[in-house]
Order: sequence, then structure tokens, then C-alpha cells
Amino acid sequence: MIAQDRGRLTAFLQGRLTGEYATEAAGKPSGGDAIPVKTYLLESHPPADPDADGHVSCEQTLHELLSEPLLRSRCPSRAHPSADGGLFTIEGSYRRRSPVHLYVDFLDPRFWLIHTLARSETADWIIGRLTRVGTGLARIALPGQLLETAASLGSVRGLITVHDRRMFGHDGRDPGGTDFMSMQLWGRRSRQVMSLLQTDDSLNECLSLSRIHIQYWPDDENREAYCLEDIHCDGRLEARGTSIAAHLHLVDTLRDRVRQNVERIESHYRVSSEEQGTLSGRSATFRLSRPVGDAAVLCDAILSTAPPFRYWGVAMTSSAEYSRMRVLDLSVGGLLDFEITSDFIRVFLPAGSSASTVVRLYATLQRHLDSRVRLIGKDMQDVFELQA
Repeated sequence: MIAQDRGRLTAFLQGRLTGEYATEAAGKPSGGDAIPVKTYLLESHPPADPDADGHVSCEQTLHELLSEPLLRSRCPSRAHPSADGGLFTIEGSYRRRSPVHLYVDFLDPRFWLIHTLARSETADWIIGRLTRVGTGLARIALPGQLLETAASLGSVRGLITVHDRRMFGHDGRDPGGTDFMSMQLWGRRSRQVMSLLQTDDSLNECLSLSRIHIQYWPDDENREAYCLEDIHCDGRLEARGTSIAAHLHLVDTLRDRVRQNVERIESHYRVSSEEQGTLSGRSATFRLSRPVGDAAVLCDAILSTAPPFRYWGVAMTSSAEYSRMRVLDLSVGGLLDFEITSDFIRVFLPAGSSASTVVRLYATLQRHLDSRVRLIGKDMQDVFELQA
């Protein structure tokens, strides 16, 4: 369906979510299998011109994204505007056989939403091409604290943890550490079991939330209107249940939390030079719960350009005790300065860079280096706030 406006799109998604909808022929109610609704949280780079209309810039970005050769070859697509500003439908044909529709909402020109009913394999591939290196769009990373916050909004039905340090070359040679651990817990008591495991220090260091499954209802007085939500650490939400409104409310809540933290970090921790030559802003520090071992190894991993870090840069100093470098975040597009020691990683966010690169680094360190890492300021208080 080509979305005419947000109201009709919401009604369409509600019918597919529940499997209860009418055919176009009047008086002939119909239906089918319920289809999960997927929503992707994305960040668009701000326009270079601060006076430019945000929606015009986003529309131009969208058309440029759809012109990418591989996407155009495998899934030729075109964008349809709607009567509502900032809402477009991407109509495509995946592998030139399967029709696919993605609904792009950039009412917030910086933090986009893309909704779709497409299969996960298809949708993930298309989103991957839209957010490939060098585009103006990137996926939002959700650190463990944000997943914990999402869990507190509803009733937890399951969770998945994944912690993988193998990229640093331990490969089981460290008898006191854990190189890889993955765990799935399902049921209403899964969060309690997780809390018990976290009391064991030897396990807590490798318990990194990757995905949670919750039942969510925005109105306690109407628990018949709910969604069963899978929330992934890469900013993808997948909903089943009875209410698309519940899903959209949860999406908006998470996007608001991301926006608040990104804007707060940019407000307090961006480093810039004043006219008198003095520096303003503050650094932020990732405090590790255990020594990193060799700072040069971590430096090499960060500069590899490969997932999960996806940075490119130059090490100005690199040794086992101390490394210093400036990198370009290939996902978000901003610069970031690093200082690495065995006990902490200090970052400096240059003016003009998105704080999303700090948030994404936080999530990456949690899942690949130290699940108990903390992001703190000079006052030793947590930089990442969870409350609205």
C-alpha cells in the first residue's frame, strides 16, 4: 500500500498486525494471517546548511539513497510522497520478484523511523544498503542501559545476551576470562534469573544484553490493547499483538530517550575552540571494570575499519600502556579523539560531530570488551542518563 497520510498508514498497519482488515470491495470483510510490524530507528546526518528546510533535505537524502547501484539492481524502488509532510513510501521489488513497501517517517528530520511488513531478511538487507558506509543515514545503537529502560516499561517475556571478545585474540587462552558467551532466557521470570546471574562477578562481566522481548501496553486501564515487542540492540523493533498504537508509542518513547542522551552529550561534552584560542567542553571517560591488557591491541581493533567498531583513522601514539588516535566513524560520519590506557578509554567529541558515535561506541564496548564498562564525566557521574 502507498501511504496517503499517517492516519491511513496506522489503520493499515493495525489491520495487518492483527490479521483483521477489509478488502477494497465494500461490504466484503476479509482478513488473513497476522504480520509482524518492524520499525527501524535511524539517524540522518544534519544538513550542512543550518537554514535549510529539514524535510527538503531528508527528501533529497532519500532519493539519493535509492539511486545506489546495488540497491537499484537488486531492489529497484521509487519514493512516493504523502499528504503529510515527512512521510514517504518506498515501493520496491526485491530481487525483481517480491513487492516490498517501506514507510519512511522523518517528521523528526534527524531521527527517522522506517516501518515495514517485509520479511526480516528482505528488510534487513534494504536497511543495510540505505545505511551503508558513506550515506547520510545510520542505524541507532541501543546500549544495555537503554534496553534495561525499555524492559522496565513493560513486562519482560524473554531476553538474549551476547558477549564476544574473540576479536581481541584471546581464543580461550585466558583461563580467568570468558571470550564468548551467548544465552537465551524465555518466560516471565527471565529478568529475575538475569538479576541473579549478575550477582556473580565472574558471569556479570560477560552478560551483555542484546535483545529483549516485552509485553507493553501504554494504558494500564486497557490491557487488551498491547504489543509483544522484540527490541534489538541495533535499533530494530518487531511487534506482534493487538495494538499498533502501543507499538508506535513504545517506538516514540525509545526515540525520545535516544534523542535526549545524544543532545545532552553534545551540549556538555563537545570540545570546541573559542576565539581567544581556549578550549570549551569536556571529555568523557569509559571506565573499565578490568584492565584491557594491551592498549595497542584495542587500538588496532578500533582502527581495523571492520565491524563492530567501523572506524578509520591514524594512531598518533601506540604502545601497550598508552595509545592516542583520531578516528572517523564510518557509520555516523563524525570525528572522535581517543586516549586508551589499560584502565580507561577517554574520548573527545569535536564540534560538529554527532554524539551518536559515542553512544554506538558505548554499546560496542559493552558487547565486545567489558559488559560493566561505565561512561562517566569528570565528576565521576554517569554521562548516559535514562530518565526523561
